[in-house]
Amino acid sequence: MDQKHIVKMDGEMLMQVELQGTNIKSREKAAQPLYSERCFPAIRGGFHGLYIFPLESKFPHLFKKAGTYIFSFSVGNSITCKKKVIVKPSSKVGSWKLGGNQETISVRVGSCLPPLSITCLDEYENQIPFTSVPSLEVKLKAGLDFEVPIYKIEANLVESGILKLKNMLVKTDGLDHIRPDYKATLEISSKDEPFSVSVACEVKPGPLKYVVENNPQALENLLPDSTVENYILEMFDGYNNHVAEGTTVSICLNGFCIQDSMGSDQKVDSDGCIDLSGILKVTAGYGKPVSLAIMSGKKEIFKKESQVEIRELRLLTELPEYCTAGTNLTNLKFKVTDSVGIMDTCINDDEKSNCSHTLSIESSSSSVDSTVRYAFVHGSCKITSLALPDTEGVFFKVFHSRHPELHMNLKIQLTSAQTFERDEVGSYEPDPRIYLTPQSKIGSTTNPWVTPTQQTPSSQPQFRVLSFRKMSSAISSQTAPVDMAQLNDYTEILKEKLNSYSERILEVNERLKCLEAKQEEAVQELSALQASLEPSGVSFPECLSTKESMMKHIEEKHPNTDASVFCSLYRNSPAPKSLLLSKQGVFGIVALLGSVASTSLSRVLSEYLGEDMLALVCKSSGLIQYSDLRLQAEAARLERSITSRSSVVCLGLTSPWIGGVVENDPQRKLAMDDPKQADGDPIPGFQGYAVNMINLAEEELIIKTNDGHGLRETLFYSLFRKLQVYETQAQAEEALKHISGDGAVSLDGFIAKGNKIITPRCSKTEIHFPITVRENEEEKWSNLEAARNRVRRAEKEIEEERSTVE
Repeated sequence: MDQKHIVKMDGEMLMQVELQGTNIKSREKAAQPLYSERCFPAIRGGFHGLYIFPLESKFPHLFKKAGTYIFSFSVGNSITCKKKVIVKPSSKVGSWKLGGNQETISVRVGSCLPPLSITCLDEYENQIPFTSVPSLEVKLKAGLDFEVPIYKIEANLVESGILKLKNMLVKTDGLDHIRPDYKATLEISSKDEPFSVSVACEVKPGPLKYVVENNPQALENLLPDSTVENYILEMFDGYNNHVAEGTTVSICLNGFCIQDSMGSDQKVDSDGCIDLSGILKVTAGYGKPVSLAIMSGKKEIFKKESQVEIRELRLLTELPEYCTAGTNLTNLKFKVTDSVGIMDTCINDDEKSNCSHTLSIESSSSSVDSTVRYAFVHGSCKITSLALPDTEGVFFKVFHSRHPELHMNLKIQLTSAQTFERDEVGSYEPDPRIYLTPQSKIGSTTNPWVTPTQQTPSSQPQFRVLSFRKMSSAISSQTAPVDMAQLNDYTEILKEKLNSYSERILEVNERLKCLEAKQEEAVQELSALQASLEPSGVSFPECLSTKESMMKHIEEKHPNTDASVFCSLYRNSPAPKSLLLSKQGVFGIVALLGSVASTSLSRVLSEYLGEDMLALVCKSSGLIQYSDLRLQAEAARLERSITSRSSVVCLGLTSPWIGGVVENDPQRKLAMDDPKQADGDPIPGFQGYAVNMINLAEEELIIKTNDGHGLRETLFYSLFRKLQVYETQAQAEEALKHISGDGAVSLDGFIAKGNKIITPRCSKTEIHFPITVRENEEEKWSNLEAARNRVRRAEKEIEEERSTVE
C-alpha cells in the first residue's frame, strides 16, 4: 500500500452491514440490517486518509450467524462501495431444535403424536442438514414412576436435511400415575450422540372400552325400594387406564333408578370411577329381574344382571271343614317367606320410618271393605275377623298393598245355616272349604290349589299338634268325650313319620356308599396323576400344585392376610392379570413369583423361607400406602379383616446382585461360580444355587426396578443370597466344611440356616412354590386339578349327606 494511492479527505464515511440468510426463502426477502457506523479518516502506520471501523470490539458476534454479509461504504452521495462476505455454517454439530412453535402437544393413548420436525444446528446455532437418519429413542416421562418408550417411529429426511417424525403411536397403561392433569414431557434423543429435544406433552386416556365392578356382590340380595351400597364401577380405556375425569357415561337401567340430579348420564370422578353407592335404588318388585348396562356410544360394553329377592305370601291358618254363609272367619294368619320358607321379619309396617307393609283384601262381595289395610308385624299379618257373604262361591284376593306380586286368591265355598253340625266339644264353628287358585309362575310368590286334606307342609303338622293338644285338654278336664277318630288319625301320622324317617336313613346310607366309592375312585385317580407327573416326588404330594391352586389354598387357609386378599384381587381381575395392583407397582406374593422343578425342592425352599413366602412384593416403598388402602377396601368387600402383620419386600430397597448374569441364558441366571473343595475339586451332590433354581415365567422376567435389575437379582437374591442346594443331607453336611455365609439345604429336607440346623421331618409345608408346568404336561396338570376338585367335591357331598340325618 502506498500513500500516493490514498486520497486525503476530511469527509465522514458511513458503513452499513446487512445479512442475507442461507435458505432460499430468506434470500427472496430484503437483507436484514445488522450494524451501521460513521467515522472520520485517521492516521495509522504513517498513512493518512484511512477509515478504520473497530468491528471486533463493538460487534463481537459478527460472522457467527451463517449467511451472506453485505458491507456498504459511502462518503457523501457520490462515493460508494459494496462488498460481500459469505459465512458458511460450522461442520460441528452443536444441538437439535424442534421445529414449529409448539409449546405443548396433546395426544390420546392409542393414537399417534402429531408430526414433528427436528433441525440440526451447529455450535453457533446455524441450521445444518442431517447427513443421515439418526438412531432415535423416543419416550414420554413424568417423574420417577412414569416412563413410556415409543417403539413405533417413522423417521425421514426432507428438504434441507430436516428430520421429519410421524406415526409415533402412544401406548401405555400407566396414566393413573399422572392424573388428573396428565402432564408429561416428550423426549427425543439420539442413541449414539448426546443430542436431544423435548417438549411439554399432555397424554390423555382413550375412550371408554370396558368396566370393572369394585364390589360385584353389591347387586345380590336386592330388596324392593332398597338402595345399593358400596357399588363402584371403574371405567377403563382400551389400554387399562382409568378414563379422564368428567367423561360422561350413559347407564341403561332396568328395575333401578339413580337418585341424583345427573340421572342415567353420570360423570366419571377424579379416581376414574362412577360411584353408585347410596344413589342406585331398586324399583322392581320381588322376584323381578333387574339389570344395569354401560354404553360407549351406541355399543353396550358392560351389563350386570340380577334378580330381586323372591318372597312368597303364605296362609298359616288351618280352618274347619265347613263354614256358614253370613258368618265371620276369625284369626286368619298370613306370612311372607323367602324362597326356602323362612319368614322375612323385615316385612314390618312402620309409620315412623315411612315403611309401609300392609295386606289388602278385595272381593266381589259387598261385605268386604277393600279400603281396610292389615299391618304386617315382623313378617306376619293377622286378620282378626273377616265377614263372609251370604252367597256361595265367593273369591277373595289377598295381596301386599305396595307389592301386588305378593298375592294369593282364596275361593270359599259356603253352606247354608241349616247344615251346621255340633262338634265333640259342644260348640258350633263354621268350617269353610278353601282353595288357592293357581297364578302365574313369576318368582315364587304364589301357591297352587290347596284342599282341606292337601294343606301346605308348613301348616299341616302345626294344625295336627294343636288339635291334639286341644283334644287332650278336653280329655283331662272331663268336660267332653274323647274324639277317638282324631286320636287315631294323629297316631297314624306319627307312624308315617317314623316309617318315612327309617326309609330316609336307608336312602342316605345307600347314597353314602355310592359317594364313598366315588371318592375312592377320585383319590386313586389323583394318586396316579401325581405319580405320573413326578415319580420321585410322590412322597410330597402336597407340594404338587400349580399357581392357581396355591392361590385358592392361600385364600382358604390364610383368609385374614394381605396375601389372601391379593389372591382374590388377582384371580378376579380382567386381563392383564393383577391389573388393579400391578399398575401401582405391586407384583405379587413371594410364593407365586416363580416356580421350581420338583416337589422336594419346593418343600425345602419353602420351609427355608417360612413366613416370607406370604410377603407382598412391590417396586418401591412409595407405593405401599396406596396398595395397602386398596387391599383394605377389597378385604371390606370380602367381609374380612386383615389382622395378620403385613410383610412387604420393596425391590428398590434391596441390595441387588452386581456380578452379572449368564450370557445368552433366557432365565437370566446369576453368574455364580460353583463351590469347590480345598483341593479345587467340585463338592459332591451340589445341585445349584437356590437363587438360580427358581424358574421365572415370561411376564416375571420383564419385571425390573428403575435401575434395570430383575426379580432374580433383587427379590430372590435378597431371600436366598448364595444358599446352596445338595441332593442329600450327608452331602450338605459335608459341604458345610467348605462353604461359609449363606448355608445349604438338601432335597431330603436338611436345612442349615445361619447358626441353626433343621433336620428332615414329617411336617407338611402349607405354602410352597408351584411346580413348573412343562409344555408336554399341561393336560396332565389340568387333569390333576380336576381330580383334586372331584375329591374335594366328594368329601363335601358326603359331609352334607350325613348332616341330613343328624
